[in-house]
Amino acid sequence: MKKYFIRFGKVLGILLALVLVFYAWVEISFYRKAHASYNFPISPGVRVDSSLIERGAHLVQIKGCTDCHGGDLSGRIIEDNFPVGLLVAPNLTPSESGLAHYTLKNWVMALQHGIDPTGRPLKVMPSFETSRLTLEDMSAIISYVNSVPPVENNLPETRLGPVIKVMTKLSDIPMFSVDLIDHEKPLESKPEFENSVELGKYLSVPCTSCHRPDLKGGEAFVPGGLPAPSIASDGRVGTWSVDEFIKTLKTGVRPDGHKLDSTQMPWPMTAKYTEEELSAMYQYFRSVK
Repeated sequence: MKKYFIRFGKVLGILLALVLVFYAWVEISFYRKAHASYNFPISPGVRVDSSLIERGAHLVQIKGCTDCHGGDLSGRIIEDNFPVGLLVAPNLTPSESGLAHYTLKNWVMALQHGIDPTGRPLKVMPSFETSRLTLEDMSAIISYVNSVPPVENNLPETRLGPVIKVMTKLSDIPMFSVDLIDHEKPLESKPEFENSVELGKYLSVPCTSCHRPDLKGGEAFVPGGLPAPSIASDGRVGTWSVDEFIKTLKTGVRPDGHKLDSTQMPWPMTAKYTEEELSAMYQYFRSVK
């Protein structure tokens, strides 16, 4: 019996040592990535223009900015527990505790390239989505955010816990958008969309984060999350009428009466799309085979 416990102790000790070595590797890798320095040229043509503020106000609603940063964009603590860490959506308002110090270049670097004013990667911020905005729409968002009333809301910085760091290393969690962006691609001027399918594809960029670029869905990025279903023509959307689709994304209730969980499917965000925009998205989803 004594030999058994000795052997068990040795095995346990080896396993513990391996876990510690593995986590040390994760920590070192994460530190190097978080403290890497980048520098990209600023796209010409981005501007602050008061005539774009109304468009920017709509965009921050449908792009999910207010879902994380709050209706007044003053930021909030999203999660605070040891395994996950302290996840903070910063104060975006032009205040001392917010981003009053941000220049136009700083905004472009954040939205188009996913880096902060020091050149380090932004964490959690989905810049891989905003990097695909048109030049006019990026200008509109920047114009609007610079026009909102300043709110003093001092918030701590995001500090990621061990679970998030391990998952980032071993899975497809888009923690650092800088790795997912084509930094050589310039922002395009707003195109004249030839049809609703093209407009729908442009508007649907945020959907690809969960439902994947091919819209076919996939497993959840985080443990406990529900798999993202296909929203292409082979999925449930392919059986709905355009009116049923719009009603579902406006109310969070499917045609079969099922209430969507807003923590899994952000229908309060999609509810802010116009019916014309939702109709275009429906046409695009139906076109994907």
